[in-house]
Amino acid sequence: MNHSKLSWNTHYLITRIAVRPYAADLIGLTKVTSLEEFIALAGEDLQDVIAANLGLPGEQRRRGNRVLLATPRDLLIALKLNPETTIPYVRAIEPEETSGAGGHDVSRSGPPAPSYKQMTEQEQMKISEVFATFSDEPDWGMDQELFTVEDYPYGHAPFGIETGLSSQAAFHMAFLHENPLLTRLLPDLRISFSEQRARLFLELARFAMKKGASYWGWRFAAWAAHYLQDLTQPYHARALPFSLARILGGLVRRLVSWRSAPPSKNFLVNRHHIFEAVAHYMINEAVKNRSAYACVAALEKGGDYAGCTLHQVIRRSSKIAAGLAVEANRTLEGVLDDPRINDPEYSVLEEDYPLEEKIAETLRERPELFEGLTMLMSVCMEQTGMVTRHVAREMVRD
Repeated sequence: MNHSKLSWNTHYLITRIAVRPYAADLIGLTKVTSLEEFIALAGEDLQDVIAANLGLPGEQRRRGNRVLLATPRDLLIALKLNPETTIPYVRAIEPEETSGAGGHDVSRSGPPAPSYKQMTEQEQMKISEVFATFSDEPDWGMDQELFTVEDYPYGHAPFGIETGLSSQAAFHMAFLHENPLLTRLLPDLRISFSEQRARLFLELARFAMKKGASYWGWRFAAWAAHYLQDLTQPYHARALPFSLARILGGLVRRLVSWRSAPPSKNFLVNRHHIFEAVAHYMINEAVKNRSAYACVAALEKGGDYAGCTLHQVIRRSSKIAAGLAVEANRTLEGVLDDPRINDPEYSVLEEDYPLEEKIAETLRERPELFEGLTMLMSVCMEQTGMVTRHVAREMVRD
C-alpha cells in the first residue's frame, strides 16, 4: 500500500459525519491530558469501575478490593488490552485544513500516518475531533496478541488466528444472528468480546466525565463507538456470508479453520478487506472531491436508538448487517469480477491491490452492480450512524 497518499481513516470520517446532527453539543474544546494524569485523577475508584464492568470470567472483584494502578501499562493490563500498546496524542488533520490532493491510502494506517498531527499536553482539541480521531484507535493494536498473554482470561482464539491483525477478530466481530446449524457445527462462533469492550469503555467514559477528565471521557467514548460501528459491517456480523447451501457444499471444511490459519484463509479475508476498502474509498472521495454517494449520506439519516439499552443497540444494528451479508458478498464478487480474490496465496493486505482501477472498471462495465453495492452499504451505514450517535447522546445526556 502506498503510504505517501493522503487518506483519513474510515472510522474517523464515519464518526465525523455521523455526529453532524449533534454538532451543537460537541462544539466545545477540551485540553489534551496524559493517561498518567487521568490515572492519578481517577484514584482508587478506577479499579472499582473496571472490575464492575470488565465482564470477563474470573475477573470480577468485590468493591473495596482495589489494586493500585500507577502507570499506563498497569491500566492496559487491568483492561486486558495489549500491554505494549502505545498511547498516541494526536488529532486527525481536519479535511478543511488541506486540499486533500492525491490518491487514497487504502491501508488505513494509524499514527504516524500523514493524516495525523502530534498534540502536546494541555493543547486544546475540539470535543468532536477527540471523538472522531480516536474512534479509530481500537484498530491500532490494543486488541491484538491477547490470546498469547498467559495471565489473560480469553482462552484460545474462537476464530481468526492468535497473532497479527486477525488476532483482534473476536473483539471486533460478533455473530449474534448466525444460522443455528452453523453454530452447532462451530460452537466457538458464539464467542465474542465486542459487547464487553463497548460496555466497559462507555462506562469508563462516563466515569472520566464525572471526574472532570473530559478529554479521556470522549476518548473512551470513541473506543466504545468503534466496536458498535464494526458490528454494523456485514463481514463483522456474519461468519460465512454465503447461502446455507453453499456452506453445506463444503465451504466450512475448505475455507475455515478456527484454530490456525487455513490454506485458503485469504478467500474470506480478501472479500472482507476489499468491502471495507470500497467504503473507505467512497467516504474519502466524498470528503476530498464532494462526490455524492448514497452510503455516505446515509450516515446522517435516522435517529440514535434512544431508549434502547446497549445490548439492544448491538442486537438490532448487527441483525441488519447480518441479514444483508450474503447479498453484499454476492454483489461484491460481481463488482470485482476478479479471480485473484479467490487465490489462497493472494492477499490484498500484502499486495498493492488496484482498487481505484477496479472501481473505475466496474463503473464503466457493470454500473448497476456498483449501484447495488452502494445501496447495500447505505442500509448498513445508516445503522453505523445511529450507533455512533447513540454513544454521543449517552455522553451528552450524562
